[in-house]
Amino acid sequence: MGDVDTAVIGRDAELAVIERAFEQAARGTASLVWVQGPAGSGKSALIDAAVARFHDRDDGPGLVWRVTCDAPEQLIEHAISEQLLRLSDDVPDAGGFRLEEETRPHHVAVELLRRLSERAREATVLLVVDDAHWCDHSSRQSIRFLLRRIEHMRVAVIVAQRPTPGGPDGPERLRGPMRLERIDLHGLSVDGVRQLMAARGIPLTPRAGKRLHTHTAGSPQLIVALASELSREVLSAGEGALPAPASFTDWVRRVYTEAEADVRSVVAAVTVVGAPTPLPMLRAMTGCETLAEAIDSGIELGLLRMVSMGQGRLVDVEHALVRSAVQQSIGFAEHLALQQRASELVGDPVLAMLHRLQASVEHDAQLAAEAVELAEQQVASGAVLASARLLTLAAAVVPPARRQELLLRGAAQLLRIGEVRWAQQVLEAVERERQEEPSAAELLVAGHLATQLGDPARARSMLGRAYEAGTDPRVVAGAAELLAYLNMDAGAGEEAHAWALRALEAADPDQGALECAGTVLVSAGALLDDLAGVRSVLQRHIGRFEGTDSLPDITLGLALAELWTGRHGQADELLTRLRDPADGGAAVLRTTTRLAQAELDYRTGRWEAVLATTDSDLALVDEGWDTRVAPMTLAVGAYVCAARGEYERAEAFIVRAESLIEGISNLPSWLMTRLARARMALAMGDPDRVVSLLLPLAEPGAAGGVPEGVHAWRADLAEALLAIGLADEAGDVLESAELDDDPHAATGLLRVRAGHAVAVGDTALAEELHRRAVEPGARASGAFVHARALLAAGAFTRRQGRRREAAGLLEEALAGLTELGAAPFAEQARMELQLCALRRSASDAQKLTPAEEAVARLVVAGHTNKEIAGTLVVSIKTVESHLGRIFSKLGVRHRVELVTLLAARGRRLPPGSGPSGEGGSR
Repeated sequence: MGDVDTAVIGRDAELAVIERAFEQAARGTASLVWVQGPAGSGKSALIDAAVARFHDRDDGPGLVWRVTCDAPEQLIEHAISEQLLRLSDDVPDAGGFRLEEETRPHHVAVELLRRLSERAREATVLLVVDDAHWCDHSSRQSIRFLLRRIEHMRVAVIVAQRPTPGGPDGPERLRGPMRLERIDLHGLSVDGVRQLMAARGIPLTPRAGKRLHTHTAGSPQLIVALASELSREVLSAGEGALPAPASFTDWVRRVYTEAEADVRSVVAAVTVVGAPTPLPMLRAMTGCETLAEAIDSGIELGLLRMVSMGQGRLVDVEHALVRSAVQQSIGFAEHLALQQRASELVGDPVLAMLHRLQASVEHDAQLAAEAVELAEQQVASGAVLASARLLTLAAAVVPPARRQELLLRGAAQLLRIGEVRWAQQVLEAVERERQEEPSAAELLVAGHLATQLGDPARARSMLGRAYEAGTDPRVVAGAAELLAYLNMDAGAGEEAHAWALRALEAADPDQGALECAGTVLVSAGALLDDLAGVRSVLQRHIGRFEGTDSLPDITLGLALAELWTGRHGQADELLTRLRDPADGGAAVLRTTTRLAQAELDYRTGRWEAVLATTDSDLALVDEGWDTRVAPMTLAVGAYVCAARGEYERAEAFIVRAESLIEGISNLPSWLMTRLARARMALAMGDPDRVVSLLLPLAEPGAAGGVPEGVHAWRADLAEALLAIGLADEAGDVLESAELDDDPHAATGLLRVRAGHAVAVGDTALAEELHRRAVEPGARASGAFVHARALLAAGAFTRRQGRRREAAGLLEEALAGLTELGAAPFAEQARMELQLCALRRSASDAQKLTPAEEAVARLVVAGHTNKEIAGTLVVSIKTVESHLGRIFSKLGVRHRVELVTLLAARGRRLPPGSGPSGEGGSR
């Protein structure tokens, strides 16, 4: 990505406004774009990008006149006008005009108008005035005169300046009759900050992005300055104070040290508190008798500001960067004293403890014990981040041996919530200070970190050593469940099953929390085709873990077992219990709960909820969050988009999922991503592509050897095989799929088995299978599979000549598919309904039959024979036969003539062939 593009990340809407002005200017109507924003907001970068885009336009030649105002020049008469005159020196007769100090502004404007008019006749002109707040008075008058007289010229004008309330030349006065577009530049959003840093090769977690956004107020200039001064590790951490850029720090230090003592005292107090501070608290911390005057002075110096909140008017630093710069200027003794006073005055117990810990300069066992107790309370309430902060700060007030323990506990908490970079920094501190072999607890944390960093070999080594050396049940169970997780990723079902059982057996309900043992056990049970067995194991353990932090993992495992066996109501009930714990629990628990909910919503037809979950996951899958589960959630989103015909969006989800699993072992995500591609090919009517994607899963020992209720792929593969005329192969696939008690899987398999029965000539069997697929109660199988079963049964019934009965099935299918937004499938239902409704006189041999009409319409739409066969669920040979009759009836020789003929008739078919026409074949 180029420098210009990087500089304007997050400014797409603003660039679109400027592009509109260019388009209007090219059509001969001038417009003014007024860009306003504080220093560092990216005004000049935006203009740089706009100029680059202006040069890249293909609607004719373009010419740029760009001037920049400087502070020293604002006292020099005609300074900016002179720049404009120099830019237009090549205009004929330009040498006849002489600019003198006494030249009147309107005379300058008339000459500029003449030159601009000359140039605008030859090309579209972009006139830019940057930093206009520093424009000299005479030039301001000339520019105002000029701009009010160029309404019908091919000119686009951009004026950029800092906010100047009540200034003499606002946009309304400058524009005259021209169209005006306003752009108010503020700081980037958190997402914009993360995009900008990613473009510079420094991906940030959501929390690290928020920290940098808060620190810089989203200022691109300050963000880029920090990115050039700080290391990747410092910027990507989710916690800790960030420094100010060097130039800003120097300015703040100078102003702060030269301020009065009372002002410094107030600024230092607000800095240490770290948040907007009530006036009584400030008075208590500083003892300042002239508090109001000190605050006013601080505001005038640009160090403080007043903010209004629920507690009334509070005092805060003017900018987060001021806090960082002042932190470096406060003396150590003063800093400790202020931390102690703050701890006595803040009301929140966690904040008070954080201040107490930062005020301590010696080992304090009692203080550490209080902090650890509070940290445990925070974990119990779901505030894992607060717990990690307390533990890592408490480590500073205990002896080295105890310090290692607390740092490791803090790192483990950070890994639970996906703060990988911060956890890595804590673990590195442990490694630096350790003087002996790593403990089992350290090996567990190192193995967990390696797992999240995508290094399974190192993770297995560390976790295996932790399991063998561990005596603490928390360490043993933690190592076992992570080993189960790694084996599940590699598709080693038996090993994953064994390790998950070891984790469950080793876990102590009174100590620690299982994070994924239950869910991995169920996943392994699916791979081993033993969901009933693992459900029984979890049901035995659920009472043992009742009321503990391990219960959510066991509950989620049971929810997955219910989901994968078609018990949607029970799965929904279990997932409802999980919503609150999952919001504050471990990262893997949160992401797996979201995946389970997305799968349930997909099956039950809550497709908007699926897309909301998928879109929010896109904001969480950069570094720092658990990215091993998220690809599966993205795949479920792609299922929905594919079924709706939103192929570009489906492709985007799939590509993102594939990028997350590239080069790592993650079999479940790989399988679901492949299924997403197959389902998109199915919706697009490409059975060959479906077969190429899914047939390898049918090989013995392949990744697809899970029950159809877990991942329904056999029905889609068999249907695609039937579409390309491979009935025997389709039969083999269907034989490998058992019809069990899972209604979701059974409905899809019954539908395709009916199609296979037709292909082998057993109409009676097909009738029975279609009846079972749509019988009363079948709707519980899932909205989409039920609607597809109705569509297939309706099409079959129509071909048997029972049109009225078929129409009833098809109308119900169409209603369900329309409600889901499944456009490609709804279109099939409409075509089938049309074929039911049309009638044709036997004597009217020149009119197209309903089936021929359907084929002709798809030809006109640009579909190939293979695509038409897939859409109409017929063979390619049938499509070719229809086309032969169409050519004969309409007197054309090939597809091009057919399309030309129908296009000449406004894409209408011959009279009598439309929906009101009569009669026809099946």
